[in-house]
Amino acid sequence: MITIVVVVAAVIVVLVVVVAAVVVVVVVVVVVVVVVVVVVVVVVVVVVVVVVVVVVVDVVVVVVVVVLVVVVVVVVLVVVSTSSRSSRSSSSSSSSSSSSR
Repeated sequence: MITIVVVVAAVIVVLVVVVAAVVVVVVVVVVVVVVVVVVVVVVVVVVVVVVVVVVVVDVVVVVVVVVLVVVVVVVVLVVVSTSSRSSRSSSSSSSSSSSSR
C-alpha cells in the first residue's frame, strides 16, 4: 500500500515539474517574441524617420539650389540689360554730340 502511495506521489511530482517546465518555456518564448517584435518595430521606425529626414533634406537642398540659380540668372539678366542700355545711351549721346559739331 505504501508503495502505491509513493508511486502516485512520484508521478504527481513529475507531472508538476513537467508542467512547471512547460510554463517556464512558454513564458521564455513569449518574452523572446515580444522582445523581437519590439526591436523590429524600433528598427522600422528609425529607418522610416531616417528616410523621411533624408528626403526632406534633399528636397530643401534642391529648392535652395533652384532658387539660387534663378536669382543668379535674374541678376545676370539685369546686369546685361543695364549695361547694354548704358552703352547704347552713351554711344547715342556721343554720336549726337559729334553730329552737332
